[in-house]
Amino acid sequence: MIRATGLRLATSAQRAAVPIYRGVAGRSPVAAGASQQSVARIIDQGRLPACVGCAMCAIAEAAIGIPPHLSWVRIWTDARRRDGSLTDTDAGTWFSSAVESVTKRGIDPEEPGEWSNVEEMTQPDDLASELAADDRRQMGSERWRATSLDAVEDALSRGLGVAIAAGVKAPYFDFFSTRRAPDDADVVLTNSALGGYSNGHEQRLIAVSREAGRRVWVIQNSWGHSGGCHMPDGTFAPGCAKVDDSVLLGAWDIDVIEIRR
Repeated sequence: MIRATGLRLATSAQRAAVPIYRGVAGRSPVAAGASQQSVARIIDQGRLPACVGCAMCAIAEAAIGIPPHLSWVRIWTDARRRDGSLTDTDAGTWFSSAVESVTKRGIDPEEPGEWSNVEEMTQPDDLASELAADDRRQMGSERWRATSLDAVEDALSRGLGVAIAAGVKAPYFDFFSTRRAPDDADVVLTNSALGGYSNGHEQRLIAVSREAGRRVWVIQNSWGHSGGCHMPDGTFAPGCAKVDDSVLLGAWDIDVIEIRR
């Protein structure tokens, strides 16, 4: 079962423009403990190639903790306007465009029916006029690029948002083809679930722990309640998956995001 993804591979120029996150100088990783962030809600992007909007929205909702849902649809449509892809209704976008949207424009609250009204929302003239008339500027963001797993672990322990970009393939789709139950044994996905430079997918990284002597990470997906795994504190997290170091090492990019008012 192939699900919608929607991430474009970043260019070398886009990567070079992002400062590197190295963690706190002299601070060692959480050697034997665990770091875990909250999941504000489970997001389902459906058939829309809107993973970048979903990942940014999930990071923002967990960081700010405001009761109203934020609009991942608006992040996605505004990001597509910024990268000039509105003429293709099936196009995904670059994560940098979503970061730019949140940094410069902020994030709108989610409105009833906006998901079903997405065809109208992605019309260039309608979107441009709507953005000009309704610029809420709720929050902004800061972005860094993580180049080591210790830096990623440091970011999670400090409560910063972390987004992982990677191509995914059959084993990944297979894991998320069904809804797992709390009493199911956890599956730890490896680099074999990644798909090179096809099916680019942006997701949120939410936890890290040690299991049987290895480091295990938890990813929050945007495919609804499918999949599922246990968090470091033992609670069950629908819509999430455990992965090992090889998945992060095989990722296209790992971004550290700070959301601010």
